[in-house]
Amino acid sequence: MKVIGGSLASATRARALIGVVAIVLSACTADSGPQTTVISQPAPAPTVTLTAAPAVASVGSSSALSWTTTNATACTASGAWSGAQATSGTASTASFTSSGT
Repeated sequence: MKVIGGSLASATRARALIGVVAIVLSACTADSGPQTTVISQPAPAPTVTLTAAPAVASVGSSSALSWTTTNATACTASGAWSGAQATSGTASTASFTSSGT
């Protein structure tokens, strides 16, 4: 090997540096434009507010139920009142036939 203006050791280091640069450059890809990073946060929990008017009803009377939701896309009632419901609305109960809570 012929070395001009330096030593064999410096020429070897230069080749090693060129090799490292070539490896790093070969690992790079072409710029594909702006990149977007999406950071998602968990959705807030849905809540429902249910009211009855009158809040206290006697046997033989009925009550109007009203509800509103936040952060909900669908509602499903269960129990004596069941099925898919709108995310907000009103409904009337049948006449109460017995007392209780």
